[in-house]
Amino acid sequence: DDLTLPFTQELVDEATLLVFFNGKFDYHWLAKEGVSLEGKQIWDVQIAEFILSNQTIRFPSLNYTCKRYDIEQKLDVVKTEYWDKGIDTDQIPHNILFDYLIRDLEATEQVFLKQKELFKGEHKDKYKLFQLQCEDLKVLQEMEYNGLRFNSKAARAEATDIRQQMESLEGRICELVGIPSDIPFNLNSNDHLSAILYGGSISWIVKVADGIYKSGKKVGQIKYRNQGVSQQFDRLVDPLDKTETAKSKKSEGVASSWSVAEDVLKQLKARGKAKEVIGAILEYSKLEKLTNTYLEGFSDLIEEKNWPEDMIHGNLNQCSVVTGRLSSTSPNLQNIDPYTKKFLESRYSNDGRRYA
Repeated sequence: DDLTLPFTQELVDEATLLVFFNGKFDYHWLAKEGVSLEGKQIWDVQIAEFILSNQTIRFPSLNYTCKRYDIEQKLDVVKTEYWDKGIDTDQIPHNILFDYLIRDLEATEQVFLKQKELFKGEHKDKYKLFQLQCEDLKVLQEMEYNGLRFNSKAARAEATDIRQQMESLEGRICELVGIPSDIPFNLNSNDHLSAILYGGSISWIVKVADGIYKSGKKVGQIKYRNQGVSQQFDRLVDPLDKTETAKSKKSEGVASSWSVAEDVLKQLKARGKAKEVIGAILEYSKLEKLTNTYLEGFSDLIEEKNWPEDMIHGNLNQCSVVTGRLSSTSPNLQNIDPYTKKFLESRYSNDGRRYA
Protein backbone atom coordinates (compact mmCIF):
# COMPACT_ATOMS: atom_id res chain seq x y z
CA ASP A 1 0.00 0.00 0.00
CA ASP A 2 1.36 3.38 -1.01
CA LEU A 3 0.83 5.71 1.94
CA THR A 4 2.81 8.63 0.54
CA LEU A 5 1.06 11.97 0.24
CA PRO A 6 1.86 13.92 -2.93
CA PHE A 7 2.93 17.44 -2.03
CA THR A 8 3.79 19.12 -5.31
CA GLN A 9 4.00 22.66 -6.58
CA GLU A 10 0.63 22.14 -8.26
CA LEU A 11 -1.08 21.46 -4.93
CA VAL A 12 0.49 24.57 -3.41
CA ASP A 13 -0.55 26.68 -6.39
CA GLU A 14 -4.17 25.56 -5.97
CA ALA A 15 -4.28 26.62 -2.30
CA THR A 16 -5.34 30.07 -1.13
CA LEU A 17 -4.01 29.64 2.41
CA LEU A 18 -1.29 27.32 3.72
CA VAL A 19 -1.57 26.40 7.43
CA PHE A 20 1.50 25.13 9.29
CA PHE A 21 2.72 24.52 12.79
CA ASN A 22 6.32 25.76 12.92
CA GLY A 23 6.07 26.54 9.23
CA LYS A 24 9.71 27.49 8.68
CA PHE A 25 10.77 23.95 9.52
CA ASP A 26 8.32 22.51 6.97
CA TYR A 27 9.24 25.11 4.38
CA HIS A 28 12.88 24.03 4.54
CA TRP A 29 11.87 20.52 3.56
CA LEU A 30 9.61 21.78 0.79
CA ALA A 31 12.40 24.01 -0.52
CA LYS A 32 14.72 21.01 -0.73
CA GLU A 33 12.10 19.38 -2.97
CA GLY A 34 11.89 22.49 -5.12
CA VAL A 35 8.47 23.59 -3.84
CA SER A 36 8.02 27.37 -3.62
CA LEU A 37 5.52 29.20 -1.40
CA GLU A 38 6.14 32.52 -3.10
CA GLY A 39 3.02 34.64 -3.25
CA LYS A 40 1.10 32.34 -0.92
CA GLN A 41 -0.55 33.43 2.32
CA ILE A 42 0.76 31.50 5.31
CA TRP A 43 -0.81 30.87 8.69
CA ASP A 44 1.72 29.60 11.21
CA VAL A 45 -0.18 28.23 14.20
CA GLN A 46 2.90 28.37 16.45
CA ILE A 47 3.52 32.05 15.70
CA ALA A 48 -0.17 32.78 16.22
CA GLU A 49 -0.10 31.12 19.63
CA PHE A 50 3.03 33.02 20.62
CA ILE A 51 1.35 36.33 19.74
CA LEU A 52 -1.95 35.38 21.35
CA SER A 53 -0.04 34.65 24.58
CA ASN A 54 1.32 38.21 24.47
CA GLN A 55 4.65 36.68 23.46
CA THR A 56 5.12 35.04 26.85
CA ILE A 57 4.99 31.34 25.86
CA ARG A 58 8.28 30.60 24.12
CA PHE A 59 8.12 28.07 21.28
CA PRO A 60 4.63 26.77 22.15
CA SER A 61 4.31 23.11 21.18
CA LEU A 62 1.40 21.58 19.34
CA ASN A 63 0.48 19.50 22.38
CA TYR A 64 0.53 22.56 24.64
CA THR A 65 -1.61 24.47 22.16
CA CYS A 66 -4.10 21.62 21.80
CA LYS A 67 -4.42 21.38 25.57
CA ARG A 68 -5.09 25.10 25.78
CA TYR A 69 -8.04 24.76 23.39
CA ASP A 70 -9.24 21.42 24.80
CA ILE A 71 -8.34 19.61 21.58
CA GLU A 72 -7.14 16.00 21.38
CA GLN A 73 -3.34 16.00 21.42
CA LYS A 74 -0.98 14.46 18.89
CA LEU A 75 -0.13 10.74 19.04
CA ASP A 76 2.78 9.84 21.32
CA VAL A 77 3.64 6.47 19.81
CA VAL A 78 6.27 7.75 17.36
CA LYS A 79 8.15 9.59 20.09
CA THR A 80 7.82 7.07 22.92
CA GLU A 81 8.19 3.85 20.94
CA TYR A 82 10.67 4.93 18.29
CA TRP A 83 12.46 8.30 18.65
CA ASP A 84 13.04 7.93 22.41
CA LYS A 85 14.51 4.48 21.74
CA GLY A 86 16.96 5.80 19.15
CA ILE A 87 15.02 4.64 16.10
CA ASP A 88 15.23 7.13 13.22
CA THR A 89 12.16 8.24 11.29
CA ASP A 90 13.12 6.34 8.13
CA GLN A 91 13.03 3.11 10.16
CA ILE A 92 9.50 3.61 11.48
CA PRO A 93 6.73 1.65 9.69
CA HIS A 94 4.85 3.82 7.19
CA ASN A 95 1.45 3.06 8.63
CA ILE A 96 2.60 4.33 12.06
CA LEU A 97 3.99 7.51 10.51
CA PHE A 98 0.84 7.97 8.44
CA ASP A 99 -1.44 7.84 11.49
CA TYR A 100 0.92 10.21 13.33
CA LEU A 101 0.85 12.66 10.42
CA ILE A 102 -2.94 12.57 10.07
CA ARG A 103 -3.42 13.38 13.76
CA ASP A 104 -0.90 16.25 13.51
CA LEU A 105 -2.76 17.67 10.53
CA GLU A 106 -6.13 17.32 12.23
CA ALA A 107 -4.87 18.97 15.42
CA THR A 108 -3.24 21.81 13.48
CA GLU A 109 -6.47 22.49 11.57
CA GLN A 110 -8.58 22.44 14.74
CA VAL A 111 -6.27 24.89 16.48
CA PHE A 112 -6.21 27.09 13.38
CA LEU A 113 -9.99 27.38 13.44
CA LYS A 114 -9.93 28.36 17.13
CA GLN A 115 -7.25 30.98 16.52
CA LYS A 116 -9.13 32.36 13.54
CA GLU A 117 -12.12 33.13 15.75
CA LEU A 118 -9.89 34.77 18.37
CA PHE A 119 -8.29 37.05 15.78
CA LYS A 120 -11.74 37.99 14.56
CA GLY A 121 -12.93 38.75 18.08
CA GLU A 122 -11.15 39.69 21.28
CA HIS A 123 -7.65 39.63 19.72
CA LYS A 124 -8.37 41.38 16.43
CA ASP A 125 -5.86 44.10 17.36
CA LYS A 126 -3.07 41.51 17.08
CA TYR A 127 -4.03 40.16 13.66
CA LYS A 128 -1.97 42.60 11.58
CA LEU A 129 1.10 41.82 13.66
CA PHE A 130 0.47 38.12 13.10
CA GLN A 131 0.14 38.60 9.33
CA LEU A 132 3.41 40.51 9.25
CA GLN A 133 5.16 37.77 11.19
CA CYS A 134 3.95 35.17 8.70
CA GLU A 135 5.35 37.24 5.85
CA ASP A 136 8.62 37.58 7.75
CA LEU A 137 8.71 33.80 8.07
CA LYS A 138 9.23 33.42 4.31
CA VAL A 139 12.11 35.89 4.33
CA LEU A 140 13.75 34.24 7.35
CA GLN A 141 13.38 30.81 5.78
CA GLU A 142 15.26 31.98 2.71
CA MET A 143 18.00 33.52 4.86
CA GLU A 144 18.41 30.29 6.85
CA TYR A 145 18.26 28.15 3.71
CA ASN A 146 20.93 30.19 1.92
CA GLY A 147 23.15 30.25 5.00
CA LEU A 148 26.56 31.84 5.46
CA ARG A 149 29.82 30.69 3.95
CA PHE A 150 32.44 29.98 6.66
CA ASN A 151 36.04 29.04 5.86
CA SER A 152 36.43 26.14 8.30
CA LYS A 153 39.92 25.16 7.16
CA ALA A 154 41.32 28.64 7.75
CA ALA A 155 39.40 28.96 11.03
CA ARG A 156 40.79 25.69 12.40
CA ALA A 157 44.33 26.68 11.39
CA GLU A 158 43.89 29.97 13.23
CA ALA A 159 42.52 28.12 16.27
CA THR A 160 45.67 25.96 16.37
CA ASP A 161 47.87 29.07 16.51
CA ILE A 162 45.65 30.62 19.20
CA ARG A 163 45.84 27.48 21.36
CA GLN A 164 49.62 27.86 21.36
CA GLN A 165 49.13 31.39 22.70
CA MET A 166 46.81 29.96 25.36
CA GLU A 167 49.45 27.43 26.43
CA SER A 168 51.96 30.25 26.78
CA LEU A 169 49.50 32.25 28.88
CA GLU A 170 48.82 29.27 31.12
CA GLY A 171 52.55 28.71 31.58
CA ARG A 172 53.05 32.38 32.46
CA ILE A 173 50.25 32.28 35.04
CA CYS A 174 51.70 29.16 36.67
CA GLU A 175 55.13 30.79 36.75
CA LEU A 176 53.85 34.00 38.32
CA VAL A 177 51.74 32.26 40.96
CA GLY A 178 54.23 29.48 41.62
CA ILE A 179 52.09 26.51 40.63
CA PRO A 180 54.21 23.32 40.45
CA SER A 181 53.93 21.30 37.24
CA ASP A 182 52.57 18.27 39.11
CA ILE A 183 49.46 20.15 40.28
CA PRO A 184 46.46 19.57 37.95
CA PHE A 185 45.71 23.29 37.70
CA ASN A 186 42.65 24.08 35.55
CA LEU A 187 42.25 27.61 34.21
CA ASN A 188 38.61 26.82 33.46
CA SER A 189 37.85 26.05 37.10
CA ASN A 190 36.33 28.93 39.05
CA ASP A 191 37.45 27.29 42.29
CA HIS A 192 41.07 27.08 41.09
CA LEU A 193 41.09 30.70 39.91
CA SER A 194 39.55 31.84 43.19
CA ALA A 195 42.25 29.96 45.12
CA ILE A 196 45.21 31.51 43.27
CA LEU A 197 43.75 35.05 43.27
CA TYR A 198 42.10 35.39 46.67
CA GLY A 199 43.94 32.72 48.60
CA GLY A 200 42.80 29.18 49.07
CA SER A 201 43.67 25.60 48.23
CA ILE A 202 43.54 23.37 45.16
CA SER A 203 42.73 19.76 45.94
CA TRP A 204 43.10 16.63 43.83
CA ILE A 205 43.35 12.86 44.15
CA VAL A 206 46.50 10.78 43.74
CA LYS A 207 47.00 7.03 43.87
CA VAL A 208 49.45 5.77 46.49
CA ALA A 209 50.81 2.28 47.01
CA ASP A 210 48.94 0.35 49.69
CA GLY A 211 50.40 -3.14 49.89
CA ILE A 212 50.31 -6.07 47.49
CA TYR A 213 47.44 -8.28 46.29
CA LYS A 214 47.73 -11.63 48.03
CA SER A 215 45.15 -13.50 45.98
CA GLY A 216 43.04 -13.33 42.86
CA LYS A 217 44.02 -12.38 39.31
CA LYS A 218 46.24 -9.53 40.56
CA VAL A 219 48.19 -11.58 43.08
CA GLY A 220 51.67 -10.15 43.56
CA GLN A 221 50.78 -6.79 42.01
CA ILE A 222 50.92 -3.50 43.89
CA LYS A 223 47.63 -2.36 45.39
CA TYR A 224 46.78 1.35 45.22
CA ARG A 225 44.36 3.57 47.10
CA ASN A 226 43.12 7.10 46.47
CA GLN A 227 44.52 9.84 48.66
CA GLY A 228 43.48 13.48 48.77
CA VAL A 229 46.20 16.09 48.27
CA SER A 230 45.98 19.88 48.41
CA GLN A 231 48.14 22.94 47.74
CA GLN A 232 47.61 26.21 49.58
CA PHE A 233 48.04 29.60 47.86
CA ASP A 234 48.48 33.04 49.38
CA ARG A 235 46.12 35.87 48.47
CA LEU A 236 47.23 38.02 45.51
CA VAL A 237 44.39 40.52 45.54
CA ASP A 238 41.48 41.42 47.82
CA PRO A 239 38.05 40.36 46.49
CA LEU A 240 35.28 42.83 45.88
CA ASP A 241 32.61 43.18 48.54
CA LYS A 242 29.53 40.99 48.11
CA THR A 243 31.14 38.72 45.49
CA GLU A 244 31.46 35.67 47.72
CA THR A 245 29.98 32.69 45.89
CA ALA A 246 26.96 30.75 47.07
CA LYS A 247 29.03 27.55 47.28
CA SER A 248 31.69 29.26 49.42
CA LYS A 249 32.74 27.18 52.41
CA LYS A 250 32.65 29.22 55.59
CA SER A 251 33.92 26.58 57.98
CA GLU A 252 36.68 27.72 60.30
CA GLY A 253 40.09 27.35 58.74
CA VAL A 254 38.77 26.92 55.19
CA ALA A 255 39.25 29.74 52.66
CA SER A 256 36.14 31.24 51.10
CA SER A 257 35.40 31.18 47.38
CA TRP A 258 34.90 34.42 45.45
CA SER A 259 33.63 35.33 42.01
CA VAL A 260 36.06 35.24 39.10
CA ALA A 261 33.56 36.50 36.51
CA GLU A 262 35.04 38.72 33.82
CA ASP A 263 33.26 41.87 35.00
CA VAL A 264 34.48 41.23 38.55
CA LEU A 265 38.11 40.65 37.54
CA LYS A 266 38.13 43.91 35.59
CA GLN A 267 37.15 45.83 38.74
CA LEU A 268 39.77 44.35 41.06
CA LYS A 269 42.35 46.79 42.42
CA ALA A 270 45.47 44.88 41.49
CA ARG A 271 49.10 45.89 41.08
CA GLY A 272 52.32 44.27 39.98
CA LYS A 273 52.22 40.50 39.80
CA ALA A 274 48.51 40.32 40.65
CA LYS A 275 47.66 42.71 37.80
CA GLU A 276 49.68 40.66 35.33
CA VAL A 277 48.03 37.41 36.47
CA ILE A 278 44.53 38.89 36.09
CA GLY A 279 45.41 40.27 32.66
CA ALA A 280 46.65 36.86 31.54
CA ILE A 281 43.49 35.16 32.87
CA LEU A 282 41.24 37.60 31.01
CA GLU A 283 43.22 37.16 27.78
CA TYR A 284 43.12 33.38 28.15
CA SER A 285 39.34 33.46 28.66
CA LYS A 286 38.91 35.66 25.58
CA LEU A 287 40.99 33.34 23.40
CA GLU A 288 39.25 30.25 24.72
CA LYS A 289 35.82 31.62 23.79
CA LEU A 290 37.14 32.63 20.39
CA THR A 291 38.33 29.10 19.64
CA ASN A 292 35.66 27.00 21.38
CA THR A 293 32.60 29.05 20.43
CA TYR A 294 33.58 30.41 17.05
CA LEU A 295 36.65 29.17 15.19
CA GLU A 296 36.38 25.51 16.20
CA GLY A 297 32.78 25.76 17.43
CA PHE A 298 31.34 26.86 14.07
CA SER A 299 33.46 24.29 12.23
CA ASP A 300 32.37 21.48 14.56
CA LEU A 301 28.72 22.51 14.22
CA ILE A 302 28.90 22.26 10.42
CA GLU A 303 30.09 18.65 10.76
CA GLU A 304 27.64 17.82 13.56
CA LYS A 305 24.65 19.14 11.60
CA ASN A 306 25.89 17.51 8.39
CA TRP A 307 25.62 20.84 6.58
CA PRO A 308 27.33 21.31 3.21
CA GLU A 309 31.04 22.02 3.50
CA ASP A 310 31.82 25.50 4.84
CA MET A 311 28.14 26.46 5.16
CA ILE A 312 26.35 27.61 8.32
CA HIS A 313 22.56 27.43 8.50
CA GLY A 314 21.58 28.97 11.83
CA ASN A 315 18.09 29.43 13.27
CA LEU A 316 16.34 32.81 13.32
CA ASN A 317 13.62 32.47 15.93
CA GLN A 318 10.33 34.38 15.93
CA CYS A 319 8.77 32.71 18.98
CA SER A 320 11.42 33.34 21.57
CA VAL A 321 11.71 36.88 22.94
CA VAL A 322 8.90 38.66 24.78
CA THR A 323 9.74 41.96 23.10
CA GLY A 324 9.11 40.38 19.71
CA ARG A 325 12.64 40.75 18.38
CA LEU A 326 14.39 37.87 16.65
CA SER A 327 16.77 35.57 18.45
CA SER A 328 19.36 33.35 16.83
CA THR A 329 20.52 29.87 17.86
CA SER A 330 22.66 26.99 16.63
CA PRO A 331 24.74 29.11 16.28
CA ASN A 332 23.99 32.61 17.50
CA LEU A 333 24.50 34.65 14.33
CA GLN A 334 23.52 37.91 16.01
CA ASN A 335 26.55 38.00 18.29
CA ILE A 336 29.56 36.81 16.29
CA ASP A 337 32.96 37.78 17.58
CA PRO A 338 34.42 40.54 15.32
CA TYR A 339 37.64 38.54 14.86
CA THR A 340 35.62 35.60 13.51
CA LYS A 341 33.89 37.65 10.84
CA LYS A 342 36.96 37.56 8.61
CA PHE A 343 36.27 33.84 8.12
CA LEU A 344 32.76 34.58 6.84
CA GLU A 345 33.28 34.87 3.10
CA SER A 346 31.17 36.11 0.22
CA ARG A 347 29.91 33.60 -2.33
CA TYR A 348 30.42 36.15 -5.08
CA SER A 349 33.55 37.16 -6.97
CA ASN A 350 34.61 40.79 -7.31
CA ASP A 351 32.72 41.11 -10.58
CA GLY A 352 29.48 39.87 -9.02
CA ARG A 353 29.55 36.30 -10.30
CA ARG A 354 28.45 33.64 -7.86
CA TYR A 355 31.07 30.92 -7.51
CA ALA A 356 29.64 28.79 -4.66
